[in-house]
Amino acid sequence: MTQRMIKWPSIEQFRNVIRNVQHKARYKGKDENGEAIFDPHVKLPMLDFVGTVKLHGTNASVASPLSSITGENLWVQSRENIITPQKDNAGFAMFVESVKDDFADLLLTASLINHTCADCYQDIVVYGEWCGKGIQSGVGISELPKMFVIFGIAKVDAEGNKLYLTQREVKDTVDGCREYVKKPGEEGKIFCIWDFPTYNAVVDFERPELTQNRFNEVTLAVEEECPVAKAFGVSG
Repeated sequence: MTQRMIKWPSIEQFRNVIRNVQHKARYKGKDENGEAIFDPHVKLPMLDFVGTVKLHGTNASVASPLSSITGENLWVQSRENIITPQKDNAGFAMFVESVKDDFADLLLTASLINHTCADCYQDIVVYGEWCGKGIQSGVGISELPKMFVIFGIAKVDAEGNKLYLTQREVKDTVDGCREYVKKPGEEGKIFCIWDFPTYNAVVDFERPELTQNRFNEVTLAVEEECPVAKAFGVSG
């Protein structure tokens, strides 16, 4: 089994999203000299966005080759490195080792979703936040037992290109494996970020600044009281 580091990508700022949408909508191909052609008169779209709570813990992930998903073939990652129980990050690799067959079941369930072009992909990765008591301080979830909250699952080809499961597919995967995860109240629970409150906004990219107030309102509300901590009876 060949292990490789498969990072979760950086989250772009809103101004970069605006630029990317403008570029994609207005791009018309290339001219005879290979220069990009843009149509500045194309009407920009209105797009629905769904936001989730940013948990303050440490980025973590578990990966496996798609061809042989077993507890023995998993590898564990922090944000930047492959980790092990001997060279750990906040105890996450040790946690995965203790429930490795459960993670293998979860990845196997995810591997069967969107199964077209199965041979195109080499590995599968589940991404999430390892958070709770002792990982970060000064936030609501730091009062909770450690838990792993999944926010993404991707199939990855040999070049590192990713096919991400949709929001619904991720949640269905986690829901379908509830019998494998820890019961509420125990340390080491596994959740999906979609188990907690989400926030919707429609962005008109002709006037994207109009949505900024909505983003500010949501940010202030979450800063005032963490919805994830509140779901477990912790206020603040």
